[in-house]
Amino acid sequence: MKIEILFPEICDLYGDSGNVLYLEKNFPKDTVIKTSFLETPYFVNNNVGLIYLGPMNENNFIKVLNKLKPYKKRIKELISQNVVFLFTGNACEIMGKTIQIDNNDNLKGLNLINVETIFNKDNRYNSLFLGNFLDEDHPIVGYKSQNDILIVNDTPLFKVTKEKNNAQFEGVRKNNFFGTNLLGPILILNPYFTKYLFSLLGFNEPIYLEEELISAYNRRLKEYQIENIKL
Repeated sequence: MKIEILFPEICDLYGDSGNVLYLEKNFPKDTVIKTSFLETPYFVNNNVGLIYLGPMNENNFIKVLNKLKPYKKRIKELISQNVVFLFTGNACEIMGKTIQIDNNDNLKGLNLINVETIFNKDNRYNSLFLGNFLDEDHPIVGYKSQNDILIVNDTPLFKVTKEKNNAQFEGVRKNNFFGTNLLGPILILNPYFTKYLFSLLGFNEPIYLEEELISAYNRRLKEYQIENIKL
């Protein structure tokens, strides 16, 4: 099984390169493939278990979108085969239908998930996040920092418990495609979610520094659950 990290040299904003480091800590070195922007993605001609893409700036967003367009059919095939995708920050928007930038003409996304994006570079939104995934005993914690609004018409990923804008849902899931605007990095902040994600790859061993991550998660969760915490 291979894990592919797409374009880590340009898709690494907000500390989400921590997700890449954590994947490298849990899986053998020869199974983690880092594909640079100038290379053909490994998944195009090979089988993979997980594909990761992190957040990027606006200029690189357009470059990555255009880079992936020729492989739309292959990506659709992998999603149908239940390959695990983890796209964080603004990466999941590439997979959607349209991206409206600053009230100008829409960019066309890959149209592989039913998401529309409205982007405004002058309207940044920051918030702590608390929500639920499958297991309500282990809520999701994280951060959001974005210039966009997502209209999600596919299955949401998380049900929101606490967020500044009082949204009901966050992120999107289609088969084993997980797209979320949460930053953190999510794999380190949410060990129970990480264990679930890894179980989809057949990895059911203790995750790297599991006890320490769970201890930190429990402290953070208690803070996030304070009624009047500043979001």
